[in-house]
Amino acid sequence: MPKITYKQAKIWSSFDKVDSLTARCKLCKRIVKTAGNTSNMAAHMKNNHKSVVVDITQISPSPPSSNQSPTVIPPSPQIMQPSIEDAISAVQAYSAGGSKAEQLDKILLYWIVRNEQPFSMVEEEGFKLFCSHAIG
Repeated sequence: MPKITYKQAKIWSSFDKVDSLTARCKLCKRIVKTAGNTSNMAAHMKNNHKSVVVDITQISPSPPSSNQSPTVIPPSPQIMQPSIEDAISAVQAYSAGGSKAEQLDKILLYWIVRNEQPFSMVEEEGFKLFCSHAIG
């Protein structure tokens, strides 16, 4: 009879199986209910061990061994909210006379001339709608 193999979620590299319904975290030794799936284990890792990355979408071909340890990866840099000064500068760049407004005016003028469009097309409802969505 051929050997039966099963696939095991990578999240198990961070846990030891206690019984059919629980697992123990290798990092903090907390018992987590599994209820036959890995959702609670993934939530535990996300909520308690943010610096440890375990890709639960990956599957390994063999069951976890108790001597495996999770892969520790430093946290990725956080995306910072811009300062008030930077946010105001960005908005002002699109205001009349701002650097972005001037650049957009030049590009629009080039498009009108290059494609032989009437200058009045910028007054049409459809173009105004496009601009309101494109620029914000």
